[in-house]
Amino acid sequence: MGLYPSRIQFRGEGFPPEDVEKPRRDLIKLHLLKTDKKTYSLHQLIRQVFQKKLDESTETEEAKTAFAAMLQHQSQKIELS
Repeated sequence: MGLYPSRIQFRGEGFPPEDVEKPRRDLIKLHLLKTDKKTYSLHQLIRQVFQKKLDESTETEEAKTAFAAMLQHQSQKIELS
């Protein structure tokens, strides 16, 4: 199992909408990003490239720690019913 999730929910938090919309549309048009309007899924080859870069990086542990911190932060926003 790699560090990168297969499906993500991206709200664009922290990014100006004009900086996100065109790259998102371009990736969808190139079939590198799929969406069901709620979540996004990266193409398998893109995920493999990211995983390879992470595996070769000297900052792997820092990336894992940052990713885990982001997940923890996002999970605190989930309302339990």
